[in-house]
Amino acid sequence: MLFLCMLTVFLTINILLSTKAEASSKYARKDKYASIVMDVENGQVLNQINADKQLHPASLTKMMTLYLTFDALKSGKLRKNTYLRASWRAASQKPSSLGLVNGDAIRVEQAILALVTKSANDVAVVLAEALGGSEENFAEMMTAKAQELGMSRTVFKNASGLHHRQQISTARDMAILSKALIKDHPEYYHYFKTTSFKYKDMVFKNHNALMKSYQGMDGLKTGYIRASGFNLASSVNRDGKRVVAVVFGGKTAPARNMIMKHLLDRAYAKLSPINKIKHQQVAMITPARRPSSQKNQPVRVASINLENDYDNFVQESFIDKIQRRYAPNAAMEREQGDAASEDEVADKEDKAWSIQIGAFRDKYRSLQAIKNAKDTLGYLIDADDAIAPLVTERGVIYRARITGVSLNTARSACDILKDNCLILTAD
Repeated sequence: MLFLCMLTVFLTINILLSTKAEASSKYARKDKYASIVMDVENGQVLNQINADKQLHPASLTKMMTLYLTFDALKSGKLRKNTYLRASWRAASQKPSSLGLVNGDAIRVEQAILALVTKSANDVAVVLAEALGGSEENFAEMMTAKAQELGMSRTVFKNASGLHHRQQISTARDMAILSKALIKDHPEYYHYFKTTSFKYKDMVFKNHNALMKSYQGMDGLKTGYIRASGFNLASSVNRDGKRVVAVVFGGKTAPARNMIMKHLLDRAYAKLSPINKIKHQQVAMITPARRPSSQKNQPVRVASINLENDYDNFVQESFIDKIQRRYAPNAAMEREQGDAASEDEVADKEDKAWSIQIGAFRDKYRSLQAIKNAKDTLGYLIDADDAIAPLVTERGVIYRARITGVSLNTARSACDILKDNCLILTAD
């Protein structure tokens, strides 16, 4: 009886511990998470977690589409001002897109910028068909180039990163590709620094918010599909040292960004001269001589690798906390589930912005101003009209507003409307 009681307690404790361990490692060690940081100059890996786990690359795929486009520019097969035609297949791609229709023409340089900023899937197919004859052939070219670059665990099935069950890569392979873009195409890498792109009177902002806030970051690419979570490949040049970093599987864009900042901060701390001196000093320490009485006993050496221990325990716990802190709520998860791209998710996550396009003493003039703005910018058609009266000493002023838009949409609209256009948060 006592034995059965002890056995029951033992099993219960094991179940509780395993459940707790599974819960605590849900984000960092399982599911879709992987990351790596690599020194561009020598290829040294400064940090890695699940770096060889095969996952879905999402729009990081477009980095290879761009690599082959840069190859074509360098060889003379394409020129920046070459016009490419959109086929019906390209025009039928799911968003994000530029909204190309069958027969539309776009210049190669515009196509590059559309991939870097808008992550336009229709444009990715335009380039694929121009270079490969068909997207299927181009995907084979992409995979062949991946193998040539040493991306041994990568298979491409399309040019855009839209979900395909067999399209897989790893954080390490995407870091190799990031490094190759910088090393092999330095004359074209500057495109990744683009913060906005104007096409047909619409301004598209780069999805990588860290470009503005993280010191030294100047590229490369964001990505999102439900099967992958939020991905990011980044390149940073600071204090004469350039590193590339890749994160797969952020629960939200803010979570992914915070993880990326953490990984980069730690990488540059390792690269600092002070830390290098400390590591050299530790390496110079010799163990004390063993007593003669222990000479014939086997030596037990503690396996001390501070960096690996940090990666395997402390860092994963920290990443887990970030993922939990910025985890999506139920409504966001439903919206992300139906979304085809990070662009759509960003819009669905936050439509609490408004633009004010003027203030008038006549209510009719305010309504007319709203109508004119929507006629000019068709993508505002589904946003709400709002008149916000303000009582002043000189009478009532009617402020003309368009509400229920994302921050990116608000910025794009004001970039075009300019005069008297203000971006407002919900109040």
